[in-house]
Amino acid sequence: MSGMAARAAERLTAEQVRALLAGAPANGVPDLAHRDLSYLHLEGVRFKRARLDGANLLATRLDGADLAGASLREAILTNAILSNANLRGADLRGATFLGLARGADFSGARLAGAVGYLVAPNASFVRADLSHAHLGTQMENQPMGQLRTNFSRADLRGANVAYADLSFADLSFAVFQRATLAHANLRSADLQEADLRGADVTGADFTGAELHGSRLEGARGISTAHGLRNTRRK
Repeated sequence: MSGMAARAAERLTAEQVRALLAGAPANGVPDLAHRDLSYLHLEGVRFKRARLDGANLLATRLDGADLAGASLREAILTNAILSNANLRGADLRGATFLGLARGADFSGARLAGAVGYLVAPNASFVRADLSHAHLGTQMENQPMGQLRTNFSRADLRGANVAYADLSFADLSFAVFQRATLAHANLRSADLQEADLRGADVTGADFTGAELHGSRLEGARGISTAHGLRNTRRK
């Protein structure tokens, strides 16, 4: 095994992670790329814009952690807990999710191409980039009950959700004001009481979506959106 492979395969302890973060130069970026941080308790840890690209964060507790500006491209976040974490401006492109991020702050974060399911009620995605994210439910992979993304009451003002898959997602009471939802897959999503005022819904697919009580005043591209005639609205 090469030195790089051995380094990547070694699972770090929480104490080692904290030491690596503390030992980084004042203006440097801690490098934890491709490291194994799985199953660790790192609640409230400040990651100082660390590089975590390709890191294994399986079932890692990151509640309240400060990951603002960190790079987590293609990181594994399956079963990770990110509730109330600060991920403002973080780079999560291509990351794999299947975890809880209740109340987390993803403002300005890049989640383009992210995959899996993200349970993030009351989270902030203001001006975040979720374009081409695959966070919808794959019904053929649901043998034991339905897993689905939950952005209920989330703030997605000005977010880019173009071409994203949010099919079957719980988006109830979410705020999409001035967001870009062009060509997004919202089939069978729950958009009850969602605020889509001023949003761009050009080519978006609302087939089977629940839109009771939703607001679409000033939304652009409604005439090109699919399925709106057959959705339930107030």
